[in-house]
Amino acid sequence: MKSTEETRDARRSFPTLAREIVARSDAADQRLRRVPFYRRLLTGKVTREEYADWLIQLHKYVHLTAPASEQALADAMAARAAGDDAEAAQLRAYALECAREETGHDEMLIADIANLFGVSRDEAFGRVAREADAPSVLAYKNLLDTMHARFPEGIIGVGLALQNLAILESDEIRAGLIERSGIPGIEGAVVFLKGHSGEVEAWHAEEDAKSVSWIHTAKERAAILFFADLSLALFEGIAFYLNEKHDGPLVEAISESEQTLEPALTMS
Repeated sequence: MKSTEETRDARRSFPTLAREIVARSDAADQRLRRVPFYRRLLTGKVTREEYADWLIQLHKYVHLTAPASEQALADAMAARAAGDDAEAAQLRAYALECAREETGHDEMLIADIANLFGVSRDEAFGRVAREADAPSVLAYKNLLDTMHARFPEGIIGVGLALQNLAILESDEIRAGLIERSGIPGIEGAVVFLKGHSGEVEAWHAEEDAKSVSWIHTAKERAAILFFADLSLALFEGIAFYLNEKHDGPLVEAISESEQTLEPALTMS
């Protein structure tokens, strides 16, 4: 297992575009840590209902993204690969591998919700279906069809951005929940977090960073960066939504010292 410092060193060797995405996800991590709900999640100081709400919002975008997005990229590369484009062939093979690997990740979240409440898979899925989408999740869904149809390489940016957040946060959230939440049976409700540990996601991030080097056109590279930013906005939007739901308006929750930070989160 790589140490935190080894992981950071590996990220420094990424291609320029990948390093830019990593820098943006690092900044998103710092903004997330200023949101009271998310700070509590990181330290495990959430209730069973609050943790479930977070898992539900994750499921709402994960089941749409994976493995459909990787398959769309593989399909887009098929014609180019058939025309002796070696890099397109590499990217298609990698996308197909990712599609296989991502299959079932949405079911991990359903299993976590089912174990959290001691209910069946169908009951857990019903709970997800009944809960409203966070605004950022709804916006992401609407743009996902565009990504699949017009900019399938955008999934590389999505993957790299969210993998980096997982490197920074997944192990911390999982440890906090187990050690401090006091939620009965919590060890059986962190399957998704365990499957997206820092060690696992560091390997995926290194592979995604390599795939960036196979993309050369301005349109495709711009799409990678845009959809990376979109995925970070999605994740932050979920945190803000759950903060409003459980902790109240950010303008009331953020301390005076935090209000001096830029950009200020004093929204009303």
